[in-house]
Amino acid sequence: MADLGKLLIVFGVVEARACERFAVLGKALPEAALREFYRRLARAEARHHGLFLRLAHRYAACRIVKTRLDTVLDAAPPALLARADRAG
Repeated sequence: MADLGKLLIVFGVVEARACERFAVLGKALPEAALREFYRRLARAEARHHGLFLRLAHRYAACRIVKTRLDTVLDAAPPALLARADRAG
């Protein structure tokens, strides 16, 4: 797999983690406008995640991308598991 393909997978995971965190943060906020703002940020990060993984598939076969993605996910920090009322 080309180095660019590997980087795209890492970038995709970074975006996925940001999506998770923005979603949790947004749910914890009391103000509706801020909740909506973070909901939109989460959706944007989700789109970026998908885009980076689609681009990675241009550089390697699906099985290779999946294997590399699994490796990166195993090494990446776990998803934010805190309850929304603990954020902040």
